[in-house]
Formats: sequence, C-alpha cells, structure tokens
Amino acid sequence: MEIRQNYPLSERNTFGIAAQTDWWIDYTCDADIDRLVKDEFFQECRVQTIGEGSNLLFLANFHGILLHSDVQGITELNRDADSITLRVGSGMVWDDFVAYTVEQGYYGAENLSLIPGQVGAAAVQNIGAYGVEVSQLIVAVHARNYRTGETRVFSERDCRYAYRYSIFKEPDYAEWVIMYVDLRLQLTPSFSLEY
Repeated sequence: MEIRQNYPLSERNTFGIAAQTDWWIDYTCDADIDRLVKDEFFQECRVQTIGEGSNLLFLANFHGILLHSDVQGITELNRDADSITLRVGSGMVWDDFVAYTVEQGYYGAENLSLIPGQVGAAAVQNIGAYGVEVSQLIVAVHARNYRTGETRVFSERDCRYAYRYSIFKEPDYAEWVIMYVDLRLQLTPSFSLEY
C-alpha cells in the first residue's frame, strides 16, 4: 500500500484539472484493505474511490482520501472447449486487458478497446461500445467493504447491470471497492459486427 499526502491530481483525471487531494492511497491486496479497516484516521475521513479519473471532474481540491486500486494480475480460472474464464485485478488498465485478450486469441472484449479506465471501473460503469457491454462478459465481481472489512462476491445478476449502470453506483454500495473481476471470453472467433 502506498500513501501520499497533498497528492496532485492533474495526471489522475482526463481533464487534467490541477487539483490535489489531501491523501492518496493505492491498495494492492486484501491485507491493505484490512489495514484501512483498523485505521482510526482512515475511518473518520471522507473517502472516494477513483480509477483512472475518466469519469471525474475536479472543480476544486478534494478534502479527504482518494482510494485507488493497484490490484494487478490475470489468472486463468476455468477453460473448456468453447470459453475461458479469467480473474483480473481491478487496477489493471482496461485497454491493456483488451490487448491481452486479443493477443491470446480470446474473443468478446475487442469491441471495448480504447475505452479509458481500469478493469474495476469497467465493472462499476458497465462500459460499452459497438453493441457490446462488459456485463455480457462478467461472471463475478469480488469486492471488499473498506469500512467493515466484509468480503463479498457479486454475481453478474447481483450487480443488476443496465445501460451504464451497476449496483456499485448506488449510495448504499459506495463503501465497496472492487478487488477482482471474473470475465468469460470465447475461444473461437465470435465477433459482434451488427452495430
């Protein structure tokens, strides 16, 4: 975990606004969230999660803590004759993940290339392009509550996906951070070209 005080945000939002946050925290694993749950200062602060800052417009300095995922990695969970299921760290850059799937010959995410953000944010926003939404690929979302420490696996159905919507956009779920996203991709060419 990396903690920085008075951290500049101009390179952390796509508008390049020259704001700063009182505190910036990169979390990389469950143990980092466990430490935050036990930290009295953290628990008393205003907290906002942030990905790559493509959905945020800072109009002034942020007084509180910006919590950012740096959870990396891709793990193969399951493979059958037709598909592969991968567990992907929420802090991985989304377009890097799409490039990886194309290089490996895994199909389904290619229409979502060049969308800014991270894998975790993609699951929150239900990103989409050219007739494909990420919810069509998601099997499960692994999340932690940074106030209570609770761990939960949300199925695709639990996420209640709709156009650019998931349950994580609701105030009752604002204290959940995404750790990993499980995505199922096809092993045979299957393109969505009808858009």
